[in-house]
Amino acid sequence: MPKEIRLWRVDPTSGQLHEASYEPLRLELQLEQWLERDISIVGDDLLVIGRQVRTAYDGYIDLLCVNRQGDLVVVELKRDKTPRDVTAQTLDYASWVSTLAAEEILQRAESYLGAPLEDAFQSRFGEDLPDSLNASTQALVVASQTDESTERIVRYLSGFGVGLNVVTFQHFRADDGTELVGRTFLVEPTQVIDHVAKRRRRNLSSEELQRAADEHGVGDIYRALVDGLSPPLYRGTTQSNLQLRARLDGNV
Repeated sequence: MPKEIRLWRVDPTSGQLHEASYEPLRLELQLEQWLERDISIVGDDLLVIGRQVRTAYDGYIDLLCVNRQGDLVVVELKRDKTPRDVTAQTLDYASWVSTLAAEEILQRAESYLGAPLEDAFQSRFGEDLPDSLNASTQALVVASQTDESTERIVRYLSGFGVGLNVVTFQHFRADDGTELVGRTFLVEPTQVIDHVAKRRRRNLSSEELQRAADEHGVGDIYRALVDGLSPPLYRGTTQSNLQLRARLDGNV
């Protein structure tokens, strides 16, 4: 189970400690709004690019984010679902998100943000959007409580490089009426990142893709495509393909 959280208020006059009392809170009713306004409460390297995102199977992802590495992150709130149900649903959503192509991600993000993802990413992180988008997909379940069965499942999957974690929030009220919210991750976030990184395959360079094209007898087509789009406005590679966006007759 997540570690128990206890909080104390420090009296500014006497210096004495006054323990804040734990209060059950229907946290899921407020968390989605809090997270949309400030996603940093569950991750410092996240940018929200969609809310209530409809999947191809008529499900709705609470929040869809992109992290600094260009990976998509599904954030799903427990609400009235059992911990195991929301975990299974989150994995289902993540499996669908993992199939999204870069162009669809860019379109969805711009529709939500009202600006190109490249601009929002630069503003959020001070860096250019990575050439390769969605090379890996992660998922985060947000809840006010969980159970031992769910925790075993999440720890097990995380150990095999599945980017899945659970974050729980607890609500407290100090003796002066101040409300406090505590946060606990089931798996240390850095461990999840390390596990995912071990499974991430290195993206091929354009030169390596050229050699692969030559080996498969389509080298001339590859060169004609790349050289014909001059100058490319956007070029990125993945483990198996080249992504290009270029200006043709004034259009991108």
